[in-house]
Amino acid sequence: MAPDHSVSYSLKLQSRALAAVQAEKNASQWVVGTNSLREENEVHVLEYDHDQERIACTRSLLHKPEVWDIATSCQQSDVLITVWGEAGNYGASLWRIPQTDGPLEKLADLPGHQTNSAIRRALWHPQQPELAITIEDGMLHRWAISDQGAQLVGQAPAGELLQLWSGALQPQQDQICATAGGNGFQLWDLRSMACTGEQVAAHKMPVRDVSFCPSSSHRLVSGGDDCKLRLWDLRMLGSHGPLLELGGHSHWVWRAQVSPMHDQLIASSSSDCLVNLFHTPEIAKDNAKDTLEQPSSRAHDLEHPDGKVHTYDEHEDSVYGLCWSAVDPWLFATLSYDGRLVLNSVPKNVKYKI
Repeated sequence: MAPDHSVSYSLKLQSRALAAVQAEKNASQWVVGTNSLREENEVHVLEYDHDQERIACTRSLLHKPEVWDIATSCQQSDVLITVWGEAGNYGASLWRIPQTDGPLEKLADLPGHQTNSAIRRALWHPQQPELAITIEDGMLHRWAISDQGAQLVGQAPAGELLQLWSGALQPQQDQICATAGGNGFQLWDLRSMACTGEQVAAHKMPVRDVSFCPSSSHRLVSGGDDCKLRLWDLRMLGSHGPLLELGGHSHWVWRAQVSPMHDQLIASSSSDCLVNLFHTPEIAKDNAKDTLEQPSSRAHDLEHPDGKVHTYDEHEDSVYGLCWSAVDPWLFATLSYDGRLVLNSVPKNVKYKI
């Protein structure tokens, strides 16, 4: 059950990395990592207690390098991947969470990344526990995760002068990945590690995040530095514009995430310190009909069913992290650079419409 008001948790150091614990099905849990250049960093395991309406830190774990991203296994709640940085070098490692506070237990490094190339994201498939992806500035890596560690099984260059920022794995299939690169986004077939489609100018400025709709293999949301979110039909790339454009931010959109349980709900976070929630029933209705017909241009005001329904203003710094609960469909967490994590709930008046 989601709280009726925002609940927060504060870390002592700056933070950017946030992930839901995918394998935990009894309680809403998240993992957050700190990003301090001079201090020893930590990874905290947080759990929402709905009876007390508070966030409890169940584990505080040492992770000395800066934590830039986190991905969790869909099968083992105590296994995760971190993207880390130290003295200008980047890497990714597989870890196990111990039963008590202390250092994380390293299971394996994920070798093979380019020297002096920033690793932007780690992705772990929500249905396939052996499939993980790391995204560098200009390279995509596919990993096979097992009890023996992590094995590099495929890689592909992003393309000349194309800088990748983020990505998403398609939940319905285990062979499709989307990346946010340049002012557009790219689609990849992970079997051949080949780019199979691209929207070159999805936004007027760089795209920072992409997210697949959970019940449709051909719907994707993008967010960019132009302060906009756009929703796309992947069957019409290059021939049509976005199905829907959503505003509401005044600076870069760092995260744009569709709810894993409800296509109608999209949450976004930005450098403007705000978090927005959008309700898109008309788009979800089109999605359910599986139509190729492009919806007409929609006004983005309170009278139209597709648009922003709530703004959360609990943060005082850029909000880099946003992640829906893996258990509660009405709850999502956001993380700002000052180390403040906030649990946000979908308003009741929106719930009743779904």
